[in-house]
Amino acid sequence: MKIVNDYTVIDTETTGLCPSSCKIIEISASRIRNGIITETYTSLVNPGCQLPYYISDLTGITDDMVCDKPCFNEIAEEVKTFIGNDVIVGHNVIFDMRFLNASFGSALPNHTIDTLTAARRLCPGLNSYKLEALCKQFNLSDKQLHRAESDVYLTYCLYEFLKLKLH
Repeated sequence: MKIVNDYTVIDTETTGLCPSSCKIIEISASRIRNGIITETYTSLVNPGCQLPYYISDLTGITDDMVCDKPCFNEIAEEVKTFIGNDVIVGHNVIFDMRFLNASFGSALPNHTIDTLTAARRLCPGLNSYKLEALCKQFNLSDKQLHRAESDVYLTYCLYEFLKLKLH
């Protein structure tokens, strides 16, 4: 795992698992400088379709919450500007990158670090590598899950913890 002190943590909530047919409904990103959160960007996103029940049940995000929010293309430039050239850190980051790339219509050139892959390498033999399970295992935080901003915070805590395991 590459160790960086300046990076951006990203998380998305989506209408499903397939970026070609599903949409982002929430995005959050926290800019980290010298290992400290300096700024956070969060937005609910109107997917232009009704949310599946299981997604609303999982995330707590409802149709009423997103109906008057911007579509992704309306915030795309803000998101790109916020991320800039930073390394992107995420838990199962490939999932978020696939949705971001599909939503942007082109691939972001940023390097990525996946805390899921790092946790599997650095902490073998655990029962679960889900973000919630790892944060409980390492007593990192008890924030709400399956909302983009809280998952960004948990991923930040996990990445900083994993960096310490490498020293």
